[in-house]
Amino acid sequence: MEENKSVKSEDVPLRPVIKKILKNILPVALIRSVHFCRKLVNTWHFQIRDLWIRPHRHTTVPNVSGKVSIIIPTLSKGKQADHLPMLHKLLSRHLPRQTYDNYEAIVYCDGPNPEVEKMVECLNDDRIKVLATETTLAKWGHPQTRLGIMAAMGEYFVRMNDDNVPWPNYLETLVGGFDQDVGVVYGRIIFKGDARRAHSRALMRSFVLPGDKDGTLEHMNIDYMNYMVRMDLARKNVQHWDDSYASDWVAIDSLLRQKIKAVFRDVLIGEKY
Repeated sequence: MEENKSVKSEDVPLRPVIKKILKNILPVALIRSVHFCRKLVNTWHFQIRDLWIRPHRHTTVPNVSGKVSIIIPTLSKGKQADHLPMLHKLLSRHLPRQTYDNYEAIVYCDGPNPEVEKMVECLNDDRIKVLATETTLAKWGHPQTRLGIMAAMGEYFVRMNDDNVPWPNYLETLVGGFDQDVGVVYGRIIFKGDARRAHSRALMRSFVLPGDKDGTLEHMNIDYMNYMVRMDLARKNVQHWDDSYASDWVAIDSLLRQKIKAVFRDVLIGEKY
């Protein structure tokens, strides 16, 4: 009996664990690392390409001069405390640096938010408005988007989150793509931080969206922040900014089905976190 016990004790090697690591964990980790590196290299390609092209690109003078309404849904509970400093940076630093400064920023709180109201009051910028829903609705800020569209005073509409970073050329680039027959203009943005981790599988070629050379207008190439819509079209189609996760594409797709013309600006214009 003792001999059998000793044999059994020796027969409990780490072989199954090692086998699992070699057959499962390492290959998956390796595949993920390869995909990550490939997308990172492609992202660098877009950034280097943008730096190379930008000095040789003629400065675009917008064909229009209308006001842009920037709708910014923000949290009122949960991680709201983490988002407040980023919202402050967006309103006090990134938006004032825009080369196209004819805008209004509508901060739409998901429920009453005295902290945001106080912060905006201290900024003393009459281009910023604070609105709030009566209760917390969540749903990725889409209810606030619809309400913001109806409350906006501008001729063009963009939506961004409180932790986004629009580059100084952001508004000028998008507005510069409009003409009388254009209803939608979109450009390129870079996913970073939490946004990169959350959307890694969807970002097939790089961490830039649109991630292909031609900026093909399709589901995976449209997200909030990288497009601008003429306000009259946004109001007529406000119901298409629904509560689904892919609301932005649903709305843009509905405009395309109506034969609304879209223009792609092959320029990096901001970062999404």
